[in-house]
Amino acid sequence: MRDNLKLLYKRLSNPYLLLFCLSFAQAFIFLRTDQNIGLKIFAGYSGFCFYLLSEQLSIKLLRISLIIGLLFSIFIYPSLHVYGFPDKNLIANILYTNKGEVWFYLKIVPLTDYITLLVLTSYTTFLIFRKFDRKPNQQLTLISILILLAPVIIYFIRPAQSPYLNYDKTQVNLSYLKIPVIKIPVLIAIEGYQVIESNKKILKEAKKPDDWNVLNKNIFKLRRNIVILIGESVRRDFLSCYGFPIETSPFVDNTPHIQFDNFISAGAFTVPSLTRTLVYSNSFSNFALSDNIVNLAKKAGYETYWLSNQGYIGIFDSPITTIAGASDHYLKFNGGDFHITKMDSVMLPYISQIIKKDSTPKVIFVHMIGNHPDIRDRTNGRYDQFIISNDFSYYVQAIKNTDTFLSKIYYDLKETNKEFGLIYFSDHGLIYRYKTKDFPHGYSFKTSYEVPLLIWGNDINKSKKYKVYRNSRDFIDLFCQLYDIKASNLKPQPSFISSEKFNDSVFDIIGEQDEIQDFRNLKENPLPSLN
Repeated sequence: MRDNLKLLYKRLSNPYLLLFCLSFAQAFIFLRTDQNIGLKIFAGYSGFCFYLLSEQLSIKLLRISLIIGLLFSIFIYPSLHVYGFPDKNLIANILYTNKGEVWFYLKIVPLTDYITLLVLTSYTTFLIFRKFDRKPNQQLTLISILILLAPVIIYFIRPAQSPYLNYDKTQVNLSYLKIPVIKIPVLIAIEGYQVIESNKKILKEAKKPDDWNVLNKNIFKLRRNIVILIGESVRRDFLSCYGFPIETSPFVDNTPHIQFDNFISAGAFTVPSLTRTLVYSNSFSNFALSDNIVNLAKKAGYETYWLSNQGYIGIFDSPITTIAGASDHYLKFNGGDFHITKMDSVMLPYISQIIKKDSTPKVIFVHMIGNHPDIRDRTNGRYDQFIISNDFSYYVQAIKNTDTFLSKIYYDLKETNKEFGLIYFSDHGLIYRYKTKDFPHGYSFKTSYEVPLLIWGNDINKSKKYKVYRNSRDFIDLFCQLYDIKASNLKPQPSFISSEKFNDSVFDIIGEQDEIQDFRNLKENPLPSLN
């Protein structure tokens, strides 16, 4: 019996068998769940052949390959479950964020993912130190090379029908290379480089003078106070004013305001969304960061303030911090704390003081932490009522806190007895996962883009709702329409505050890999029953 067990162990611990199993495990880890099973099998065989080829050339090369594969498994696997494959937007968030945001990410990764990675790490470590009875074999080497080059061979034989290799006159896209241990590091390196280069270009553009030319500048016609509240990670179906069955927005429900029921954000992450919201452009791809709403407000004669509870102090300044830095006064909260736990209410005394300050007309931008994951930290770990799960309850409570936050600013504005404007919107929404009952970012569902847009003012005496679709990319047009600012470089288009339909470009959003998608093609992500 003992001899049989030893024989079984010897066979099961055969390093080539273990290598084969690891190759397929990596293929299924690195490729999305919705991808073709045939593609995953091909990737598994390709990975195995790559490891065999490495082993034939050098044991040291094999071990280096295994270590690289393990490191990227640790990075990629949790990301796939929480955000999806690391695309440019996610990489940008990593580069622009602070260590507190990294801590958020680590906390919302499911425990099962950490267990899986622990098993994978132990398995790979065992294989790295496993002795291989290395016997160089020319035939095995040749077969491995042929399998690895199979997509290229198929392309040259039947180029029009090859799903692995795309070709144009300028470049060959090497996406055919389905060896996870090579493909993933290469893709991330390329996308990281593109993000860094794009960041350099954007910041260079930001230093150029803006093109704003205000045609009707008149200091006597400016409102005394305008407050623009930028929410974070708020999907509108959690506000009772948008139909949530529990009262989460009593202030909004009971004050006269303008409400847009079909306002969609330009992106599903903060940086791409707000860059297109707060910067004027004729297209998603072409914009100059200097042509932002802060510079426009200054040109119109307003003194500008920017208060941020986001705490961005990353490897690079993001486009958002660059826009914020263009303001006359920039106040940063949560600056670099390891746990970003300060509530948005910490900004209220400062906002109240600025509103009551008797000076020139002001535009006050307030960038909230809102409902940003880890959602528990947004409420100091407290909620009024348990609903479905802790995360769900915290999310609902954070919405209630935002409603209270709005009310305090609104009544501060009213107490001045001067003309005022108040706008609230969110940068993007989130997805609700029924299985884990939490709220990650994502691209596949409409709720990642369905956000609130609410407007108050001293001249708004009756609530009005608009059902037409509007895109956050046109936010500067709304700002100009509300506060009677005319600029020569604004393109003519239908009135934002109207029931007039815009053309189909209103549905354009930034999707995965930074490509433009049609919002209407995304899937629904309805709320679960609260009964």
